[in-house]
Amino acid sequence: MHSCTIQYDKMLQLNICGVSEGLPTHSTLALKKGRGDEKTTVASEKLSEVSSFFYTFLCGKPLLTCPRKPARNMTEDTEKAELLNAFFASVFSAKASSQQSQALEVSEEACRKDDLPLVEEHCVRDQLSNVDAHKSMGPNGMHPQVLRELADVIAEPLSIVFERSWRTGEVPEDWRKANVTPVFKKRKKEDPRNYRLVSLTSIPGKVMEQLILEVIIKQAEEKKVIRSSQHGFTKGKSRLTNLIASCDGMTGWADEGRAVDVVSLDFSKAFDTVSHNILLGKLGKCGLDEWSVRWIENWLNGRAQRVVISGTESSWRPVTSGVPHR
Repeated sequence: MHSCTIQYDKMLQLNICGVSEGLPTHSTLALKKGRGDEKTTVASEKLSEVSSFFYTFLCGKPLLTCPRKPARNMTEDTEKAELLNAFFASVFSAKASSQQSQALEVSEEACRKDDLPLVEEHCVRDQLSNVDAHKSMGPNGMHPQVLRELADVIAEPLSIVFERSWRTGEVPEDWRKANVTPVFKKRKKEDPRNYRLVSLTSIPGKVMEQLILEVIIKQAEEKKVIRSSQHGFTKGKSRLTNLIASCDGMTGWADEGRAVDVVSLDFSKAFDTVSHNILLGKLGKCGLDEWSVRWIENWLNGRAQRVVISGTESSWRPVTSGVPHR
């Protein structure tokens, strides 16, 4: 590793590891060593363009170091991807022994036409129009920008596919696969425990998930399943509202002269270890309709993931517990 050097020359030239476009690829920072005003004038004219880099450098804290460019080795990326995927899969809870399906076959009595789930074309169009075009593609390679631009064209056929999937409980295999991007958190980069995963799944599958989510929220509100004390993943609430409510309660008790003890719990790998059987049982007991429960069961079964690093993919591994991280 070599450091950037400062020389004086007629012009200010800057390149920090190829950060700025149109600049040399080598790492030099040069200033003309001129006389008095000439040097000050040249520096002041160029300093506005690179003030943050230049100021940080002069303060003795270079923003970026300039190492020699390492050779890319595809085998190394493959090994990293396999290692991380093995670690992510190791935290999954073991799949429970086969039990009677939580989502029983829909009875004939429930198969009345009025009870069948419907997917309106305009709902699908609205979901597609709101897709974030800057999101990454899933394993099927379908870019969100394409779906967004073609929302008016594909809304009708997709609504038919979604409705059929909802009624039969059949979930396409593509919707149950995920490309996992490892995101470094802190401490040592060599430790797999210091990475969190972000799952990139099929965009049409995510649209279908959103439609199911809206039904779950609506039925949960009607049956008053979600208590007022629930702040996480609740519309109009957040960690901030939770903190405000907690502080309000604690200060109120303290004002009354009562003792206040606070216990905080953090469940390790909570989202990765959610039991699918327990989750489905909870949804059924909460009164969610049988169509949706059956669809969610098939959406959870047979899930698989692979880690992708710099375009290099690991092998697929089964996901036996938990839900995708978004």
